[in-house]
Amino acid sequence: MKLIELTVPTLQGSETLTAIQVTEHFAIHDTVGARFSISITHMPSLRRMAMVEGLALAVAASEAWQSIGIDWSFAEPEGIAAMSDDHRAQARLIRDFAEDGFLGALRNFKPGASG
Repeated sequence: MKLIELTVPTLQGSETLTAIQVTEHFAIHDTVGARFSISITHMPSLRRMAMVEGLALAVAASEAWQSIGIDWSFAEPEGIAAMSDDHRAQARLIRDFAEDGFLGALRNFKPGASG
């Protein structure tokens, strides 16, 4: 993990902030305009993947997304549409686990187990 500067879109334009790069494609940072939450951002597209309440959840979700075998290097939203149905289902499941606070499920997440 390393500290990086990340410019994220906001309702008021954009904001440059300090983030922690957790994996090759995911960074975590304080949610702009919200107290006590952490955003997980897909760095190439600057898309917020989830908002969570806790550093451990943010790290575990980032690692789970990176592990599912998707080429996360895309910068355009079409990259998500090009995912297989199985990969999209796994990505949603990770988001749901993260936002619902299921740390154990994230830490034990096995790629390919979407249901």
